[in-house]
Amino acid sequence: MGKILLLEDDKSLNRGISFKLKKEGFEVETAFCIGEAKNIFDNNKIDLIITDIGLPDGSGFDFCEEIRKISNVYIIMLTALDEEFNAVMGYEIGADDYVTKPFSLAILVSKVKAFMKRAGNDEKEKTSENILISEDIEFDYGDYTLILNREDTEKVQLTKTEGKLLKLLMENAMNIIQKEQILDILWDMDGNFVDDNTVAVYMRRLRKKVEKDPSEPIFIKNIRGIGYKWNAGCVRK
Repeated sequence: MGKILLLEDDKSLNRGISFKLKKEGFEVETAFCIGEAKNIFDNNKIDLIITDIGLPDGSGFDFCEEIRKISNVYIIMLTALDEEFNAVMGYEIGADDYVTKPFSLAILVSKVKAFMKRAGNDEKEKTSENILISEDIEFDYGDYTLILNREDTEKVQLTKTEGKLLKLLMENAMNIIQKEQILDILWDMDGNFVDDNTVAVYMRRLRKKVEKDPSEPIFIKNIRGIGYKWNAGCVRK
């Protein structure tokens, strides 16, 4: 069912999460500090990372940033601080989701199952026809890379969640996608498990990578009170 890297320095919580995930059929590698987690990640094929923020040898935010430089693996962050800026900070550096302590293990498992299902679908959807083109933008869904000017070869790397969101928008070009649809398709779970700001934060992240001026977006339009749309024609290569 996939391999998970669990980075949590609280030994009791680490054991509890690990036991529950293994009971659900997942393979779990556990670490209690960033150094251990890096070693495990370097020597294993990890499908999903669950990481605490406050760690004995650094911050989970820093660990997430380092992982994002080399991988687009799914990342769920655990935080004991129930404050909005922590969630936003996590999303900004590339986390895919977060859970606030104290939390229900059932909710965490639901999130893990949803992301693992997405990981399986990611592999199935990789075909020879995975390039979407809109004006000068070329998006390769096979490796989640973006070329903003097709006369240039410089690529922008997207995370898996950013890539799935962009694919959803481009494949439905000029059509409004409601926030609820985005949650259903991308997170594949009860919306109650996802923070209300999640979609808005992801759109802001995506605009920073797609738009020349994110404050005046051309392609990703916010239809106030309804949802978002890709504001240009799109074809599949």
